[in-house]
Amino acid sequence: DVNKFADTLDNTKAKDAMKYEIKFFKNIITIEEIFDQIQKLKDDTQFKNFAKTIKKNLTHILYIPKELEDYYRTKAQSLDKKYQEFVNFLITYGRTHENFPNFKLYYEDVLDVFYDKVMAKIRKYADQVRQPVKLKYINEYEVSTALNELTKTINSNPATTTLWGDSTNISYELKYNNIAGFGKFRSKLTSGVDNTFTVNAPDHKISVQELHNQYFTNVYPGYGNFVETQFADTTNRNIDFGANFVINGWATFAAWHIIPSTYTTSLKVTNSKIIKKLLDRPSKHMYSQLYMLLINTFDKDTAIKIFAQITQLPGKFESRFLGAIATEIVIDLNYAMNPKNYLARLQDVDITNFFTPLKKLK
Repeated sequence: DVNKFADTLDNTKAKDAMKYEIKFFKNIITIEEIFDQIQKLKDDTQFKNFAKTIKKNLTHILYIPKELEDYYRTKAQSLDKKYQEFVNFLITYGRTHENFPNFKLYYEDVLDVFYDKVMAKIRKYADQVRQPVKLKYINEYEVSTALNELTKTINSNPATTTLWGDSTNISYELKYNNIAGFGKFRSKLTSGVDNTFTVNAPDHKISVQELHNQYFTNVYPGYGNFVETQFADTTNRNIDFGANFVINGWATFAAWHIIPSTYTTSLKVTNSKIIKKLLDRPSKHMYSQLYMLLINTFDKDTAIKIFAQITQLPGKFESRFLGAIATEIVIDLNYAMNPKNYLARLQDVDITNFFTPLKKLK
């Protein structure tokens, strides 16, 4: 069905890219996907067929680093008992099966002529020393007040809205998730349910710096603002891996630049170090080095969550960061006068194939 959809695309580059994406990802099975699909099974017959398919394609399972084994064993315990033996078998297999897909070629295809420029910036940021940040924590019940104060500050500054656009048209229901993570915005335009902004606040507390980062990334001027400006008319909005680089890249770029801080700069430096390692040929040793970098930068729960995303949801973390760097470069090369103008120009282009037509900017 997805291949048939690819054939309907008008843009030849977008069509070829989506078919390449399908071929690439259909040969990858991750333990995160296993957990996700098991939650959707409705009966024993579906489980039997699902298990048969997975076992038939067992060699496609990605390697699971030793640092994640306890995390996934614990997660398996939350499943229905009839699934636990099967999932634990897959975890054991993934621990010993050294399947490391090389995503570098894929990212080169998505970013096209911008890949070398993006990597040059990443090396520059990665060579910097991450500055320590003194975090100010608030409790979950203080989050709503803190967000109201933040939006008042934004809306009272004409320079901010001139550069980034209006924030007052983005309303949402505020929710909380008592786990580590990056927060989430769900838009009515793309999901059909009312706008919600979920703040990730482990142990019912969060630093003001991280709260601001989650808001800027997920609501304004990040995802929420992107969706409001780009998806009111969804007729020209196919979402593939290339489009994710544009969308996720915008959200991360926005969080870095709307109100620059030591906190966002430190995230950029840390993420550059992660990407620099990740785009070396993956190996057990490289994953161990990457985990040590994360555990020395974040609290353990956050480090584990990021490590799981990087190794078991390939492309998700990278699309945020590589896309953000690419967005910086595109705007620096005068594709747009400012971030607000950048979003306006995106309304008239195919975001599944955004970077290739910009070769003249290089």
